[in-house]
Amino acid sequence: MGASDTPIYKQVFDGIAAQILCGSLPGGTCLPPIRTIAAQLGISVITIKRAWEELERSGFITTNVGRGCFVAQLTEQKRNEMRMEIAQAEVKKLMPLFRLLGLTAEDAVFIIKKEYSRYPAVVRKIRQDFSLRLRPNCRLWMFHDMSNIFVNCCT
Repeated sequence: MGASDTPIYKQVFDGIAAQILCGSLPGGTCLPPIRTIAAQLGISVITIKRAWEELERSGFITTNVGRGCFVAQLTEQKRNEMRMEIAQAEVKKLMPLFRLLGLTAEDAVFIIKKEYSRYPAVVRKIRQDFSLRLRPNCRLWMFHDMSNIFVNCCT
């Protein structure tokens, strides 16, 4: 699958969901048509359609027939709940490994706290490295610049 084992639709989903949860794509923002995004990114319309369907199913976007897709109006409380659900799901994936290694809950908390203290440096690194290579010489987008795609798309 190239530079990432994560399917492209999931990379698109994750990137847009993160933009919504951190407030970079505010509620009511009109998303470009699927064909426009696919052409801009050089990937299949089906891939973008699947990402959009997952975003809608997960409550991140809404579709108004004839008008387009829009970022859902999420309260701060709802965004916090969604962030916590995502974080909990990721931590839950680590539990079998932690148990297999014989780590205690205190060990797991220590590891998470230690890694969390590296957070600002890690975010900078992610923002520098998050250009996803789909095929040679093709970059999907930079994480912190994704919202540029959505400017004035539905006027």
